Amino acid sequence: NYDRTNSMITYDPQQSDLTAPYVWWGITSVSEGEPTWVRWQVRNDGEVPASSSYAKAWLSTDNDLDTSDDYYLGERSVVSLVSGESDYPQWDFDMPDLGSGTYSVWMLCEVDSQGEVVESNENNLYKSNDDVFFTASDPADLVAPYVWWGITSVSEGEPTWVRWQVRNDGEAPASSSHAKAWLSTDNDFDTSDDYYLGERPVVSLASGGSDYPQWDFDMPDLGSGTYSVWMLCEVDSQGEVVESNENNLYKSNDDVFFTASDPADLVAPYVW
Repeated sequence: NYDRTNSMITYDPQQSDLTAPYVWWGITSVSEGEPTWVRWQVRNDGEVPASSSYAKAWLSTDNDLDTSDDYYLGERSVVSLVSGESDYPQWDFDMPDLGSGTYSVWMLCEVDSQGEVVESNENNLYKSNDDVFFTASDPADLVAPYVWWGITSVSEGEPTWVRWQVRNDGEAPASSSHAKAWLSTDNDFDTSDDYYLGERPVVSLASGGSDYPQWDFDMPDLGSGTYSVWMLCEVDSQGEVVESNENNLYKSNDDVFFTASDPADLVAPYVW
């Protein structure tokens, strides 16, 4: 993709004149936080060589030359240029939050941003003629819709396990993250009085992708006889993923009936 810019170019042949006549951009359908780029052509339209210099770039959602409310991409170096020669500085960045749905973005560039080159025309701010339509996809959304467990008749101290599905229900990819799990004997979302199983890593997930972290543990002393246990899971427990819904604590709908068997009891009933 590229665009011709809309600044009028006039120059004195006895001096340099840096211009920014073209701009290219990366993908235009991009989610917030995803990588993309902008590349400008910086050209010397004068007849005198231009020393090395710098250029700044912005993203703008309004069609004007006022950069005060635009998203600043930073400053890049530009090599020295003889008459008619060009350099192509590029800005690599993660797409910022500039709007919702589909919205327009214009590209702006200031050549010779530090005033190092004597030019015939010092009007150095350029803007793309045309806007680019960016589509902001919904961010990631990690959920824990299903849980599996090991044997439900288990004695205290015996090994068992809990496995949760962690799924990305958002449109954007989710980076790697972590999840915590608990066992609870009361049917609520208060984990302060629950049995903490620990934290497990979760791999990065594309939209619709799932991971299945598992907690292996020895059955703790949670009750006597036959009693109910609910499973709880907190996805993105370290806050590593930007999500459309940050309500990340999930609980199994149904309780599981655990039977606490009496532990072994060695006795010496006879003597000879």
